[in-house]
Amino acid sequence: MQTLNPASSKVLVLGDRDGGISLWFAKLGFDVLCTSYRAPGAEVASLHERWGVRQRVTCAAADVYKLDYPNDAFDVVASKSVLGGLALDYKDASTRTLENQKLAVTSVRRVLKPGGIYLGAENLIGTGLHMWLRKKRTKGKLGWRYLAGSELKYMFDSYSAFEQKPHGFLGTHWPGGSAVNGLCAAADLGLSRILPGGWLYISFIRARK
Repeated sequence: MQTLNPASSKVLVLGDRDGGISLWFAKLGFDVLCTSYRAPGAEVASLHERWGVRQRVTCAAADVYKLDYPNDAFDVVASKSVLGGLALDYKDASTRTLENQKLAVTSVRRVLKPGGIYLGAENLIGTGLHMWLRKKRTKGKLGWRYLAGSELKYMFDSYSAFEQKPHGFLGTHWPGGSAVNGLCAAADLGLSRILPGGWLYISFIRARK
């Protein structure tokens, strides 16, 4: 995939209520539209101000199903842990379906320029152990649809190119603080190379319009 020129490329970040992904792109020199379902608040603007990139970031509300931007507007669209949580009607959990989430991916494709890139990270089903721990942590109220790698491929089948890389088995949400979680993150670098992809719990995604 081609190298992007930050000085002339526009980036849309979806579901970035904490502003971290937008901060990363802005630090690289991109102009960024930082969005979430409700517009990111003053704390996000303050974060970007502290890092000296406030002038490169615009914050706004955006509904991924109704993106109010022209066709072919962005060189990059990015998101992290967004697609699996999408529902056509958030008051109706039955609308959190594969087909409705594919509609969102199609909506994203419309606003990408020809040859534009989607970058994302999404939560995979992983193993039965992963799902058991998730249900235990949420007391059975997941509020999320964990994805299979085959479902992600299907969601992006209108794109000209699609790649995904599964990663992580242990994760970094354990009690014990940064030391324990740092060890788990280091171990996951090795485990992700040797374990079957279906055992891993996150997928890094790159797709081209």
